[in-house]
Amino acid sequence: MLRLTPPGSSGLARVPKACVPCARAKVKCEIEAEDGICQRCRRLKKQCSMQMPGAHRRKRPKPYASDVARLEQKLDNVAAILSASERARQNNNPGSQTTIASPTAGQYGLSPTEIIRQFIPSDREAEMMLDHFRVNMMPHFPFVIIPAEVSLNDLRREKPFLFTTVMMVGCRHDASRQVAMANKIREIISYSVLVKGEQSLDMLQGLLIYLAWYHFHLRLGSQLTNLFHLIMAMMTDLCLNNAAHPKSPSKLALGLAKYFEKDGQPHTTRTLEERRAYLGVFYLTSIVSLYARNIASLRYTKYTEECCQLVAEAAEYPTDTLLIQLMRAHRLADKIKLSLSLDELEVQLGVSAPIGAYVRSLESELVQLKHTFPQDIPGFTDLLMNYYALETFLYSVALNERMSAVRYGNFPMARLEILLSCLESTKACFDTFHSFSPSSYFHLPYPLWSQLGHAIIVLSKLSLFNGEGWDQEYVRSQMDFFEVLSTFDQKLEEAREYSRSTSQASISELSMDIPEIFVKLTPNLQQMKECHKARLQAQTSTTEQTQGPSHGDSGSASSDDLVVPDTAGLFEFLDDSFWRQFT
Repeated sequence: MLRLTPPGSSGLARVPKACVPCARAKVKCEIEAEDGICQRCRRLKKQCSMQMPGAHRRKRPKPYASDVARLEQKLDNVAAILSASERARQNNNPGSQTTIASPTAGQYGLSPTEIIRQFIPSDREAEMMLDHFRVNMMPHFPFVIIPAEVSLNDLRREKPFLFTTVMMVGCRHDASRQVAMANKIREIISYSVLVKGEQSLDMLQGLLIYLAWYHFHLRLGSQLTNLFHLIMAMMTDLCLNNAAHPKSPSKLALGLAKYFEKDGQPHTTRTLEERRAYLGVFYLTSIVSLYARNIASLRYTKYTEECCQLVAEAAEYPTDTLLIQLMRAHRLADKIKLSLSLDELEVQLGVSAPIGAYVRSLESELVQLKHTFPQDIPGFTDLLMNYYALETFLYSVALNERMSAVRYGNFPMARLEILLSCLESTKACFDTFHSFSPSSYFHLPYPLWSQLGHAIIVLSKLSLFNGEGWDQEYVRSQMDFFEVLSTFDQKLEEAREYSRSTSQASISELSMDIPEIFVKLTPNLQQMKECHKARLQAQTSTTEQTQGPSHGDSGSASSDDLVVPDTAGLFEFLDDSFWRQFT
């Protein structure tokens, strides 16, 4: 039998000493010198054969993929989470005509402007889209301003990400291309912010625009909460919530390192553009916190007030007046939400005055604020919409069944009076929204749509509320839920018809396509009516059986067991949280 000589001092490679059967059994192998067969194999009458050299040598791992391949894998994972493109759902969607290709490593190496150029190769078309944004959309969101003297090339070169988001929201003539660009922007955000860690005013302003017209890309998947926290995080990392910052802002300017900064390190003064961006973060987070998500927004601080004063004194743009008035309204929003918080700890630690006292005090501040509104400013309707939505939010506390009846006390402004005020404010909210021209509906930003959604929820609850002294017939005589939704649907049809009439626009202007979210809205409104009707019928049936509800009961509470079909995205431009609140 061929035997292998054990390694000696010659430095040869180590060879296995155990035979194959013993090695497999993992037992000691004792080879007899006479015939080279081990004792175990002789006893068990097994064929004793030695292992080949290198049998125990660990296989070297194959070289891992290149750095580019590893980066590509990381990017694919991050993009899959944030872009929420859901390819299969898009393929099953007959309304989608644009195929959104999966990103490649090479595409991630391109700048945002190079990626968008794949969608908008013509500078002439891009100029028209920028003009459309400036004229029809920017006045509704005064926190990010692109001056008229800034050319298309200047914007593309100096603020590539802001340019990219403006092109997306300004693509009114091709809804499919708009969604494709929105999807690509999500991929840019995941790569630039999360992988590369980019932080800049350009990125923050672009994110503000992307969130301000959030409903344009909602069909890609809900990312409202993620965007909410992302803009807050970037604003914080850029130190925009502070009065001054180092000339070269970096992560070292935060936390422990900031404490040990050298005295006299040069600081620069905040620009008005930076202050507007900070105020934009405050405004959007306040909107989301009030009407879409029950999460904490930014607090109104001394620095917030300083920014408002400096922007007001400079009055650099006509829209600055609207900005200041919006900030004053949402300063009260911050106060209202804290005063009427139902968090148990805050209630225990807070003043135990009756709810009516709180509401009347805050109502007085709102009325005083309204008297200061300049009526001749651009965007006055936007301001009124924000005001009445805030009033509705204040009074809707009376609809909350978690609020103990004890907290109403014997204060003259009791729950019934608050409910009547809520009905009036809700009606004013609808009247104000209907005063917008239907031709502008597809230009309006997400905050206005979310405020309308909140008014719809409150009207439904007012119509179903069943408490002592509350007359549902009176509510219907003032605002019938079904008629209100029908009127809204008629306005939407006017907006759609206007878009169809501009589909043959001249060469000098863009046509207007109908965003998919508004195409599907009519059947969604009908489904909403059916749900409200079912809840009303369930309430009536329960009332007949019990001969009237007990004091303070709400009709909505009596029909919680009503089975409602799972239709997340029923009112897509208000996000799926709308349906959860409505049902």
